[in-house]
Amino acid sequence: MKGLVIRAAAVLMMCPLLVAPQARTSPARINLTGTWEGSFLGGAGFQLFQDGDRIWGKFTYGNGDGFARGSWNEGRLILILTPTTAQVGGPCEPRKIAVITTKGTATLLEPYVLDFVNNASYTGNMRRTSPSPGPSVEYPYEAELKNCGQLFTYDLAFDTNSDKLKGTDWPILEVVAGLLKKDAALKVEVAGHTDTTGNPDANQDLSSRRAETVKKALTDRYGVDASRLTAKGYGAEQPLATNDAEEGRSINRRVEIVLER
Repeated sequence: MKGLVIRAAAVLMMCPLLVAPQARTSPARINLTGTWEGSFLGGAGFQLFQDGDRIWGKFTYGNGDGFARGSWNEGRLILILTPTTAQVGGPCEPRKIAVITTKGTATLLEPYVLDFVNNASYTGNMRRTSPSPGPSVEYPYEAELKNCGQLFTYDLAFDTNSDKLKGTDWPILEVVAGLLKKDAALKVEVAGHTDTTGNPDANQDLSSRRAETVKKALTDRYGVDASRLTAKGYGAEQPLATNDAEEGRSINRRVEIVLER
């Protein structure tokens, strides 16, 4: 799986995703609702909506297009760009992942872009051209899961070095539960992943416990039949990005909902 990392310029304040517990005010987040254009991907356009921490919408680049979704957490947005259609059975091109870390509001982001496909980096920009995102967009979760084989769940946040999920309600899991109840043949694996920080055995254990926590939330909170779910931890064995920088590590710390075929 290939990814694209976007880091906001130095004029925008950086803040780690996972930090040692301390008394501090959570960073503000940019509201990205509107129409955006970007100079990366050979030229890109975005139609984005935001409700609280949740981001979703459409994007276009080159000769392709697809859907975008993500969530703000501790001042960092991880935005997943999935080139696929809204219909089940469509193609799914390699996804890109944008990491934007900032505080405050902005109409212009000047990101550092790392393209894993070409193993090259460059500086681009992302400019809001209108506060209006245009016609409403319903995100096609079922098409993404079935066309691409998995859903990344970066909107699920855990306490540092813990398997405790933050919050009490998780919309992405409600969506997954709805898909499982709708399609009786559907089965999924909940896969936990970490970055390489710390002890490998501890990371393996943590990834397993986090996967089990998400499985338990699906069964206990959203009523999914446990026989439709498996949970497995992979530790740091399957990175999507380099672990040399915090942006890459934040991508590698994840739980995936993987379609069992």
